[in-house]
Amino acid sequence: MGKRIAGARLSLLPSFVLLVGCGAVFTQRNDPAASQNSTSNSVGNNANAASATGVRSSSSNASDANLAGNSGVVTPTPTPNLTPTPNPAAPSPTPTLIAHPPTPPPTPTPTPTPTPASTSGNPCVDTLTDAYSSYREQVCANLNQQRAAAGLPPFTLVKAISAVTQAYAVDMNSRGVLDHFSANGESPSDRLTAAGIAWNASGENIAYALVTPAVVVSLWMSDAAHRDNILNPEYGHLGVGYYNGYWVTDFTD
Repeated sequence: MGKRIAGARLSLLPSFVLLVGCGAVFTQRNDPAASQNSTSNSVGNNANAASATGVRSSSSNASDANLAGNSGVVTPTPTPNLTPTPNPAAPSPTPTLIAHPPTPPPTPTPTPTPTPASTSGNPCVDTLTDAYSSYREQVCANLNQQRAAAGLPPFTLVKAISAVTQAYAVDMNSRGVLDHFSANGESPSDRLTAAGIAWNASGENIAYALVTPAVVVSLWMSDAAHRDNILNPEYGHLGVGYYNGYWVTDFTD
């Protein structure tokens, strides 16, 4: 059944420090002869949404009593006045990337309807036409620049896949998590199948990033697992979702 890669959690700051995890390349193929087995690795951070205030730490001092005196007489030393040490400045939230390991498909194989493709000459024209159409088109265009540099054909932005990814971006925002799996345990490929989208291989990149489409693509490209999804020659279609900093891109053959 398809391939899954997870995404990054980031916040819009003057600079980032990427914490890269390769725990989630989620791969599935529709192969009736394949036996069912699953492997999953989780390295990196399953996403808590990045806080604008960061993680605060504090330090405090404790007073010690000094024992002094001659002839065995203990003279207590007055406790000094303690001036609280101010909390250090909150560190900048750091980006987080997550991913899933390969998982073969279950049997029997689903038989959904064929994947609808864009009829436009521009493969990145969004036909979902909501408030985030511009974001979808820019992500697609930036991904295709990376594909062209690697000598690969471009992705085609597909309305039906974008509808799935857009709904999942809203879902992650409502739950306040960054995870490839829905609250009911559905994987990315499960969500595609439930929407009637045919696929033989599929993958997913997700991120929490208050950044531009070009920057989130750059962050995905900086991590090997996410880059492998983007440059996978098996994939030719994609859908993009964005909501309140949550990014979702699903890839299919």
